[in-house]
Amino acid sequence: MADIFISYANEDREAAAQLAGLLESVGWHVWWDRRIPAGRTWRSMLEEALKDMRCMIVLWSQQSVNSPWVAEEAEEARKLGKMLVPVLIQRVEPPIGFRAIQAADLVNWDGTIDDPAARMFIADLKSLLNAPLDNSDKQSRVFESRKIESGSSIFQWLMIGIRFGGSATENSKLSPATFRRPAFETLKSAAEGTDWPLSPIWIGQYPIT
Repeated sequence: MADIFISYANEDREAAAQLAGLLESVGWHVWWDRRIPAGRTWRSMLEEALKDMRCMIVLWSQQSVNSPWVAEEAEEARKLGKMLVPVLIQRVEPPIGFRAIQAADLVNWDGTIDDPAARMFIADLKSLLNAPLDNSDKQSRVFESRKIESGSSIFQWLMIGIRFGGSATENSKLSPATFRRPAFETLKSAAEGTDWPLSPIWIGQYPIT
């Protein structure tokens, strides 16, 4: 599912690609490339994209205000109850029927994310769509998942130790007395990602340091 559908005139494809790159760098999934895969029709792809999107950005320019395709896409989005976000990439007036919605002004956008107009536009979109999940959050979730998996593995090994003995044999080089740390503390340290305890733990007859 695309978060954002960009409607534009063919003559404005470069501007659409630039804006799509900006939005994708923030984290949204954008539908803008009108290439038709083998075995698909343009009409079926368009209908699917319009249905699945959350928001439509319409790029208004001298070309798009006179494009029946852009007007039709915008009208279809409105019929489906989707959010419409008009964007001016040239100093034009949107067609009748699309002038009531405040348009974002990217006429003088320099193409970077640091441009004030781009930053304001992204902030407005976040208020409409909510902020996308950024890379730091994703990495944090992966990290937490790995810590949980690590803790689970340690727990499984400790259960094996308990199941098959849980103490040292006479032939062991290390005495059970050298184990100074309760099992639950070992599990806690592993789950929290802290250092492995210096004292060994015992799994059956085998010490693990």
